[in-house]
Amino acid sequence: MFVKAVIGGKVLDFCLDTGAESNVLSIDASKKVLETVTITRRSGLSGAGETRGEVLYGTLNDFSIGNRQLLPMETIVCSLTEMSQKYGFPIDGMLGYDFFAKGKIYINLVKNEMAICLIQEKK
Repeated sequence: MFVKAVIGGKVLDFCLDTGAESNVLSIDASKKVLETVTITRRSGLSGAGETRGEVLYGTLNDFSIGNRQLLPMETIVCSLTEMSQKYGFPIDGMLGYDFFAKGKIYINLVKNEMAICLIQEKK
């Protein structure tokens, strides 16, 4: 399932991944989008074969879906080129545990609807 979200004033396409430990944002997103992420650390990434890359860990400081703003959210920033090719659809990110932990997410596949009931965070 794909959803549209707004980061840095830009509308982006995200896939929902209930098995993902973290949210992921594409390193190819616009500069305005990437500027909303506070990078906390970097790590090397080794894939199958010779594939190597870098993963950035950070906090997403501007994220809205529908009329709901969800802040802050942990995210990984890396290339999603291969994932987009697998889906046959260009994706700007994936929403995983850090998104789903914000509250209860209701998904109605028949009506193609999603609703969010946010958990109040203690200050």
